[in-house]
Amino acid sequence: MKRFANYYSVLLLAIVTVFFAGCTKDEPNNGGDTPNHNGAGLINGLYTINEDGGQVKFSQGNLWYIGSAQKPYWKFAEHQTDFIGSAQDGTSENVDRDLFGFAANGYNHGAVCYQPWSTSMSNEDYFAYGDYTLNLYDQTGIADWGYNAIRNGGNKENYGWRTLTRDEWVYLFNTRTTASGIRYVKGIVNSVNGIIVLPDNWDSSVYDLNNINEEMANYEGNTISAEVWNSVFETKGVVFLPAAGYRCGSMCGGTNSYGDYWSSTVQSTYSAYIVNFRPYMLDPQYTAGDGRFYGRAVRLVMDAK
Repeated sequence: MKRFANYYSVLLLAIVTVFFAGCTKDEPNNGGDTPNHNGAGLINGLYTINEDGGQVKFSQGNLWYIGSAQKPYWKFAEHQTDFIGSAQDGTSENVDRDLFGFAANGYNHGAVCYQPWSTSMSNEDYFAYGDYTLNLYDQTGIADWGYNAIRNGGNKENYGWRTLTRDEWVYLFNTRTTASGIRYVKGIVNSVNGIIVLPDNWDSSVYDLNNINEEMANYEGNTISAEVWNSVFETKGVVFLPAAGYRCGSMCGGTNSYGDYWSSTVQSTYSAYIVNFRPYMLDPQYTAGDGRFYGRAVRLVMDAK
């Protein structure tokens, strides 16, 4: 009888061990109730970003800094069409933001203005690692926004997120070969203007798109409801870059008209390359004389394994 008691004790211990192992397993945060994303905040479409065939997956939305929380944190927007806009006007540390100066990711990596709420209008304050020649991916890579722990993107520091380089953005928009021949179109999704970027395996028979790969097109060429976006596009890993505007100092402009997205590549003492789009214009390697201090959107990617 004692032998059976010992047997059942061992069996019970094994069951309890397995149960608690399952409860404490370090699972990635899949972005809450967003069933169309796989992994930790990832959209499931594959996008080639260089001639060697390297591919990435995009985050489920633009990067946000939630400064209004008692303990501020980083997160991805819940939907691809979401942006904050003029609600982030001003200099307060305690507001939510999605437009950041170059390398302003919260890590004290050497820049004078490294905090996400920084509003200085001096380009010299936004040097990654304190050196105007260095890109976000140089040194330790800690100047890249993707180095942060992102609550609905794995919630771990240095989890694998990163900002695309200038060359990768250019390849994505201008060079990439896709099954359908479609790399991108401009469009309006759920009343939000922006760029629709199609994955490598997009089937053109799924939906009839206009003004294909046309940088001079206007947004109105493709008007898509929220229902159609969710059922036809989102489920197939299509990326949408909303026209989230820009911030100059403490004031936002261009909301739902201009899209400015950072690359991780510097251009000169005062500027870094961005993806810039607006009605009748798209330039995936745009730069201006005064550039680093402007607040711009960030859309992160993760290299496909």
